[in-house]
Amino acid sequence: MLTPEEFAAQWGSDPNERLQTFPANAVQALAINDDDKQFLMQCGLPSSAAPYLEFQTAEDECPTVTDAYEALPKFARYRILGGNAEGNPIAVDEQQRGEIVILEQEENFRRTFMNSSVRQLAESLLAYRNMVRAAVEANGENAFFFNQIPATALDTLKQELTRIDASAVAPRTFWTQELENLAEPIADL
Repeated sequence: MLTPEEFAAQWGSDPNERLQTFPANAVQALAINDDDKQFLMQCGLPSSAAPYLEFQTAEDECPTVTDAYEALPKFARYRILGGNAEGNPIAVDEQQRGEIVILEQEENFRRTFMNSSVRQLAESLLAYRNMVRAAVEANGENAFFFNQIPATALDTLKQELTRIDASAVAPRTFWTQELENLAEPIADL
């Protein structure tokens, strides 16, 4: 896995794709491994990243899904790091060794696995961004929006996601769903 410094260097310094660190007091309380805590504090996650994900800096804590959404107490195990375009929280599952999940609030916070750790999530976002850039380079600026993704870019993404976190490409995971969606071209409007 990449160190925080290696990830930051590969992510780059484009102001439209900035990394946001998480404050120590927000991270220290998380039930995740120390390497992931250091990653969030030193490097952070992108403020926004494809596919339509956002990560926020918490001021004093990463709220639980129970607190943020007035959900049942059983959702207190999930600490929010961000969300997607539909408003579903992306969270750390503190009862599953810090797995990263997305919770679909329209379906009673149904859990969909994303990655095994914060660092694997960050590397997966980097691999996805590289695929988007390859699609744009090959097929123009709207290629990603119309799923005009070269087969080689999709194959490279799947290989990279598998290398980064084999669990992330198991059936019914977030990244597997993304790969399936990308394989279906969308007609020009």
